[in-house]
Amino acid sequence: MRRRGRSVWVLYNEWMKPLLRRVTGITLGLALALAVGWTARPASATILRELGLGELVRQADRVVVARVEARVSRWEGGRIVTDVTLRVEESAKGDARVGERLVVTTMGGSVDGIGMKVVGEATFVKGETALVFMTALDAGWAGVRTWEVVGMAQGRMPVTVDAATGLRQVRADLAGASLLVKDRRGKSVVTAAVGARLRPRPLADVVAEVRALVSR
Repeated sequence: MRRRGRSVWVLYNEWMKPLLRRVTGITLGLALALAVGWTARPASATILRELGLGELVRQADRVVVARVEARVSRWEGGRIVTDVTLRVEESAKGDARVGERLVVTTMGGSVDGIGMKVVGEATFVKGETALVFMTALDAGWAGVRTWEVVGMAQGRMPVTVDAATGLRQVRADLAGASLLVKDRRGKSVVTAAVGARLRPRPLADVVAEVRALVSR
């Protein structure tokens, strides 16, 4: 548990996320008690199974370039989630229309001075543009169809502008998580995701590659 000013933040690791999604009747008191015990595991222990671009595309129902218009956190049962409103600028997979608004729900957020965070979860910043790989959730909130990011932080690639060329580019942002990858001998190893994984790529090239993968 972390304190930020007057806020109380409960830090969750990625391995807790499936449980949080299934347990909806848990009370706040129990959630905090569990968090105090579970967060003894360091945040650096958060490990995500690596998803290459092909796997991200395969799992996604939609792949879009979108701008973040709003973020609203709320209680859902005994957990906090954040609904992120995205306005579509370009679609690379699926039937999203330019200008359409989509609501992506992520785990964690802050409500009334209490914050919860899932390390390695996709975190959106209001006003940013990102390439987002998403899949539909079974049920929406308040009758609104909602979406989930594929591969947690791996499915959100923030868009920036190359100062030298003026071209838009994207790169991975794993939000503090490590990756479980295969080495040259096929053995699973944990890496902090450096080198080529974090090297920016032109957005246009990545979108073209996504469309090529979809058309196969």
